[in-house]
Amino acid sequence: GNTNDVYRPSFSTSTNISFSGSRFLEQARLYVNQKASATAPVPFMQYWPTYESMTSAQRDWYFYWRSQVRQGQYLPTDLSYLFLHVYEVIQLVGFSNPEAGASYLVNLWRQYRIMQPKLDKYLVDWIADFHVVYKLSRTPLDWYASVLDTNARLSDPNLAIEAWLSQSSSIQEIPDSLLLH
Repeated sequence: GNTNDVYRPSFSTSTNISFSGSRFLEQARLYVNQKASATAPVPFMQYWPTYESMTSAQRDWYFYWRSQVRQGQYLPTDLSYLFLHVYEVIQLVGFSNPEAGASYLVNLWRQYRIMQPKLDKYLVDWIADFHVVYKLSRTPLDWYASVLDTNARLSDPNLAIEAWLSQSSSIQEIPDSLLLH
């Protein structure tokens, strides 16, 4: 038979590859100094919060809330707003150096961890990672040891013991709370 009579489907594909992480960073830099007038809090619950996942009312609240937090006014807010701000800080958006970003993150964690207990589960390890990624002078073990002074539990009991031992020479003094994890 004649092969020209055979139907040969042709495929045309159009792909638009988008790396949400790099898009987030572009937007974060764009919004770094964005402010909004005083406004009422708007609930926001998103597993992976982005600027695009917010309504304009949520964005207005976010930028108002963030401007207040930057001035040391820790208004109550939803966890998703906190995470969005943490993503900015991790990328050093709004910070001239990693040391300033690290101390800001630690303060943010300390201010909001009681209102938002889930922060312990994420931010404690993220702050340790932050110290490693940006090669800060403070070691992750030193950070974890300072966390032990709060009632936060480290995700890894062995790490908790190692952090405690890094600050103290006597294994006999390890608190029962670390051993009975």
